[in-house]
Amino acid sequence: MSTRCASKFCSTSLSANPVAGMNTLPSYREEARSLFSFRFFEKKTCREMVQYVRHLDDWADAEVRHQAGPQEFVTSVRTDTRIANILISARCSKWYGLFDQEMDQAVKPIIQRVFGISFQEHSGTQVLRYPPGGHYVPHQDAMTDMRYRYFTVVCYLNDNFEGGDTWFPSLNHSVVPETGKAVIFPSSFYHCAQPVIRGEKFVIVSWVIGPLPIAWI
Repeated sequence: MSTRCASKFCSTSLSANPVAGMNTLPSYREEARSLFSFRFFEKKTCREMVQYVRHLDDWADAEVRHQAGPQEFVTSVRTDTRIANILISARCSKWYGLFDQEMDQAVKPIIQRVFGISFQEHSGTQVLRYPPGGHYVPHQDAMTDMRYRYFTVVCYLNDNFEGGDTWFPSLNHSVVPETGKAVIFPSSFYHCAQPVIRGEKFVIVSWVIGPLPIAWI
């Protein structure tokens, strides 16, 4: 049985302000250990975005990155591991611009406030679509050759589908998608996209990045 966090959204302010003009953080809550959620986009913005991207013809099968040798990593479509579509389009600059703004003004300040770490960059932003049966088995986003990824951000663009929860095995916690809601968590956390039973699930994801950790041994 998954855990449910009973804590209310907590308003907080940022004393050390890394973003000019940003004095107050949005309300957020800790759903499980080191897993935080808050409202990233308004529902109207999400509806407009989904309506726009749904009919684009720039979708491709999402690939999976896996290790092929001691120092070799490759990407390929592996439907036993992941079924999803990724948007490969230059026609989404408006939406990516809005997303980048929220990353800078909300996500990074929340991370600084909660974890006491300041990051300035994010990368790999992409829109994903999960059709019926779409899923992603438990995995980490910060694999051996991607240790520069410190935090994962997932924003749900719709919730008019069945299934598709985000499951965190080590936390015994399931995040139920809500339109406009985003979750922030360390990229080393194992997580999975549960299968979509009916409808289509749309999300936009990105990674807060930093220097490679020092390999002491």
